[in-house]
Parts: sequence; C-alpha cells; structure tokens
Amino acid sequence: MKAEMNTSTKKKPIAVRLEFHDDQAKTVCVAGTFNDWHPKSTPMLTTGPGQWIKELALPPGIYEYQYVVDGRWINDPQAVKSTPNPLGGRNSVLVVEQNNTKSGTGSSLATPCSKLPEKRRHS
Repeated sequence: MKAEMNTSTKKKPIAVRLEFHDDQAKTVCVAGTFNDWHPKSTPMLTTGPGQWIKELALPPGIYEYQYVVDGRWINDPQAVKSTPNPLGGRNSVLVVEQNNTKSGTGSSLATPCSKLPEKRRHS
C-alpha cells in the first residue's frame, strides 16, 4: 500500500505587488524576512518617473520588510502595520493571505499592514 502525500497542507505562493514612490530615487530594493534581509537580491523596477514596483511570489504569512532607497533603509509609507526591530527602529509588516480578494492590481494584493503585538523571546 502506498502512502499518499497530502499536498493540501502546503502553502501555495501568492503573487504580491509592492509599490513605492520617490521622485529622487535612483535605486530601490526590498529587504525583509522573505529574502533574509538581502536588499540586492530583490531590486524594484521603475515604471515611470518616481514609480517603483516589485512583484513577489510569497506563501501566505506575515513578513517584515523595509525599502532600501539609494542605500537608506526606510519603512513603507503605505504600510498600516509595523513592528519594533532589534536595532531600535521599526519594520513594515506585510500580510499575505490565501484567497485574497482585495483589488487594486492585477496580482493579489498583500496588505502592507499599525503595530503587531511584540514577540516575546525566551532566554
């Protein structure tokens, strides 16, 4: 008898679009928990003067991130949620939901979600 693998428990990636606006930016990247905070691995594309986008395929979950604009780390001005980071600043929070029905782009739109409860760390 063969054991069948249950694939229904796997989280399928959802197409997510991040958008950023800065008329002065020369380069914009995204760094976060989804790419081990490596900004150069996730550059955004310019779609016009000051308009930047990046489409990602992420499994449902909660992700922390920041934009890296010409070397400066900044929070997403459109994010409604943020959480403290270990460096004394804050990270923007992105919530990716399965079967997301929000409109706004051709892709499923993740919610750059104000403050989530802090995670307590056990020593």
